[in-house]
Amino acid sequence: MNPEKHPLKLTSLSRFACISSLLLLPAILLADGETPLLLADGGKTQYVIVESGYPTPAEKKAAQELKLHLQKVTGAAFRIQTESASSKPPAAIYVGQTRFAARNGIDFAKLDGEEWNIRTVGRDLILCGGRPRGSLYAVYEFLEQQIGCRWFDEFMESIPVRKKLTVRPLSVQAKPVFFGRQIGMGKPISRDCPELIALRARNKDTRTTGGADYGYGEGVTSHNFYQFSKRFPAGHPEYLAMNYDGSRPVSVSGSGPGQICLTNPGARKSVLEQMRANLKERYRKNPGLKRTVYPLVPNDKAWSCQCPECLKIVKREKAESGALLDFVNSIARELRSEFPDVLIATTAYMNNILPPLHIRPASNVMIEIAQLNGEWATTAKMRREYPDMFRPLSHPVNSEARRIFETWANISNYLETWDYWVEWTDKFPTPYVLLRTIASDIRFFRKCKVRRIYVEQEYSQNYPCFHALTTWVGWKLMQDPDQDLDRLVRIFMDGYYGPAAGKMTELLEHMEKSIAAVPAKAGSMSVLTPSKRPYLTLEFYRIGQNLLDEAEKLCPAGSRYLLNVQKERIPFDAGLYCMWNQLKKQLNKGESMPWNPADILKRYQENRLNQARVRWPSSYKKTVSRVEKEAAFFKGLAADRAGRKPPILAVPWQNSSPNGQPDQVDWSKAAASPVWLSLSGAGQPAGSIRAFFTRDADHLYFMFEEKGADPAKLSNRWWSGDIYELFMSVRRNGSPFKQLAFNSANESYAYEYGEKQSGWKIAGLKSASEIKNGVWRLRAALPLRALMTPEQIGSGCPVFLNIFRKITAQGITMCLSPIYEAGYRDMTRLVELRLDPRWPDEKQNLFRGKSYTLSVMPNYKLCSDPETELQKLTDGRFAPAGRPIWLQKKHTVGFTGSKPEITVDLGTPRTVNAVYYHTGAGLAGVEPPTQIKVFAGSDPLQLEQVGEVRPESTLASGYRSMTIRIPVKECKARYIRIKVSAKYFIFCDEIAATGE
Repeated sequence: MNPEKHPLKLTSLSRFACISSLLLLPAILLADGETPLLLADGGKTQYVIVESGYPTPAEKKAAQELKLHLQKVTGAAFRIQTESASSKPPAAIYVGQTRFAARNGIDFAKLDGEEWNIRTVGRDLILCGGRPRGSLYAVYEFLEQQIGCRWFDEFMESIPVRKKLTVRPLSVQAKPVFFGRQIGMGKPISRDCPELIALRARNKDTRTTGGADYGYGEGVTSHNFYQFSKRFPAGHPEYLAMNYDGSRPVSVSGSGPGQICLTNPGARKSVLEQMRANLKERYRKNPGLKRTVYPLVPNDKAWSCQCPECLKIVKREKAESGALLDFVNSIARELRSEFPDVLIATTAYMNNILPPLHIRPASNVMIEIAQLNGEWATTAKMRREYPDMFRPLSHPVNSEARRIFETWANISNYLETWDYWVEWTDKFPTPYVLLRTIASDIRFFRKCKVRRIYVEQEYSQNYPCFHALTTWVGWKLMQDPDQDLDRLVRIFMDGYYGPAAGKMTELLEHMEKSIAAVPAKAGSMSVLTPSKRPYLTLEFYRIGQNLLDEAEKLCPAGSRYLLNVQKERIPFDAGLYCMWNQLKKQLNKGESMPWNPADILKRYQENRLNQARVRWPSSYKKTVSRVEKEAAFFKGLAADRAGRKPPILAVPWQNSSPNGQPDQVDWSKAAASPVWLSLSGAGQPAGSIRAFFTRDADHLYFMFEEKGADPAKLSNRWWSGDIYELFMSVRRNGSPFKQLAFNSANESYAYEYGEKQSGWKIAGLKSASEIKNGVWRLRAALPLRALMTPEQIGSGCPVFLNIFRKITAQGITMCLSPIYEAGYRDMTRLVELRLDPRWPDEKQNLFRGKSYTLSVMPNYKLCSDPETELQKLTDGRFAPAGRPIWLQKKHTVGFTGSKPEITVDLGTPRTVNAVYYHTGAGLAGVEPPTQIKVFAGSDPLQLEQVGEVRPESTLASGYRSMTIRIPVKECKARYIRIKVSAKYFIFCDEIAATGE
């Protein structure tokens, strides 16, 4: 290693006093009266490390690792020789599958591939195990449990210094409880970094990329349907999954948008042939490979094939996982005899999370349960089924998630879990810790006979508190869930924080108690945005910041201990700054905040940069840019947003209908959106994105125009690529809602969310995408009937939406209305698109100039004019824009405390099909009518109800005039009566009717 590139390593190799060796001993069998082995004394040793005559690469690595660490501990040079060497050493440490170990009763054939055996025989020591990793683990277990070596992260190891090193006689044989143990740490370094590979291997993480030297490693069960479908023979679109609209989209990556048809025989045959060929090649390259897992997992899109054959299975099994499992089973059974050591893994994830009613996994199929945390729940059903990360699965809040897990466990031969120890959707870091939850869940996994555990614990995802501690403890508990958690914490705290260990332990306990104190009735905390989590109070931050202050003072300047303490401060400072205005409200009268927000943000930036400078210097420049963006985003979150209301856009009509063709739209007549903003409200690069909206009777048309678009830099990948995502609802509260996304290749996907998530079938959706002269234009025609009912279309129901544009080249996301810390699917701060009906012209309007009567006279004084009350509503004159309708007495009739009836006399019977009502609302407590009923007939004393609407409230959106259309059952009538109901006020300046 180049010390200039890794300055921290110079200090992390410093040795410090070890904890008493008695505390480090595991349960071992001791022979009374036997003399301890003296491995080294005064920097000298008589011991030689002896390998077998034919060691595997991992066994050679084990000998080298033992030599390296024993020399660090004792200062003595331990020599390595083969067992076949002519000279026999006076004392030996036998590493690997040696003849000496076999002569002393160790049967290697009976050892599992990760099982180790540590045994003393006279003056000699045996460290051996099964293949491929058993002997390597024997060395690491010996170094850790007998010597006291610890590897806390890729920069920090605890190596005790001992002038005299002795080992008591022992006999230990063990193996990890779970045969797969992987934690994805998500750090800004390559996972091929030698230090990271060594850290994983030394802590028995099976994801190491070190190859044969570390006994190979295991891959992740990835979304790989795309890897098969891209090799399907040409001319077979039926091999691809049918979408909700009948199309069969092609996948461009593991993110979709397509899937594989799960029942098509040709698709099954092609996947089987590809898997067979891949497995043969894998064994050819790795002849020592024993057990292996091969994933067969849908792309990362929550939908399955909708063809009739696939839906038959789904209907029969009452779960989408039924069709997936039928597909996987068919292939697994074909491979079972040829590859008996291979498990075919698939996932219970998102739309496949519920187990099937009848189908059971084949004997060589492994089910990976990937229960997304509650942060991803978009429906009421999901909120019940997705676990709360902050509580263990044994907690009452997680009862439904636990039931789903246990059901899969009961029907599966092999089970693994993909767990999540981070909140992915949090918009800013906050302090949380999960040790007690993790310990409980790992024991639960063992009870359910889980074989493998993979965890997402990405540090770069909001810099969680005690990340190194959580990762290290996670590794230990995956090896043996019965270990004493408090003991593990003490070992880590002493080694990682040194003189600040006590204060950092207090901080950990403060966080754990605060989270545990949240009652079950508060529900899932994963569902909540950070600022709504009950434990994140002013007092919580005050205690935490004080403990961090004290911890920093205990650490020598420039030491790795100080650097480690400052790392834990990052989420405390970010959360405190972003929640500043909310926390201020918790102050007692006369109190002020004990910090300066500018100082908090500055310290956050300094600590972020210093961590990168020392730990990950190769990524420092990228970190500088990222921290600048984080600071700008945080400022937006901390700003006062009270006066920033979501925009309202009146969507104009096209003069002549484009008939659902977006390329035929006259976009000069469209409404343009205001300036797009970042998620926290910062302005966009000048003029780079604009949105346009227009309509006809049947379609909503929209166009996104983006300047400076470089086709070479646009990614078509879903989720992580350059896409526009629209979230739409006909309700102001945003539930239920629909999601529609487009990429630059003019591909789209659509979902709808209510009680559950499902595909959104949009018959007639048309779109076009082009990049010309550096401008990307995406145009679309969305049938209104896909959004709302015919009655809503006719009545002018508004659309509430937000639109997001992720710009990958700049690493930013822009939107129509900033959502701050909320998630895309939280449906908050929605833009209102006013789809007011077109007011009938003078010739169409049957009410124009007609007389009418009122059941009660107008009584709102500010718009009262007794001389014109019976002419205002049919004179064709609207209240001028600029002032609220209720302040304009020449145009408006106003009522309070009554339900007026307006009866119009058409003079002669006319055919009527719609009635129109024009009003203003959204300010000073004035809302649209809660209900409008229409009655019609030839006798004013005996009218029949022919129509009714219940308009949406507009109070949250500000003042606007509005047209309400009431579709009526077509009838021939002379008298039309409009009965209006409202909470408080009723205002109207014009009415109309259409027909023949």
